[in-house]
Amino acid sequence: MRPELVRFVSAAGDAVVMEITARFTNIYDDEEHVHEETFDVSVPTPADFGDELVDWSEDHLFPRTGDGNAVDKDAAYFVVILACQACPELVAREFAWGI
Repeated sequence: MRPELVRFVSAAGDAVVMEITARFTNIYDDEEHVHEETFDVSVPTPADFGDELVDWSEDHLFPRTGDGNAVDKDAAYFVVILACQACPELVAREFAWGI
């Protein structure tokens, strides 16, 4: 990501996107399914950081969890940000659902 894109909004007022790499761990009845993915997301706003990124993570990370194996099983989902050049304060952040 180019340093000039490290902004919360562009000059036109549009949300800026950034590339992140994340590790997704889906657990179904104590069986782990892990994959890594690199994708674009909207840059979090200062307000997103104020709520510990709950809304941002639910909008941009949670929809990428799961792999269809949770039918009639207990499930938990975990995401760790592995890389994000545009927003390094996200690296190593962990998010969890269903625990």
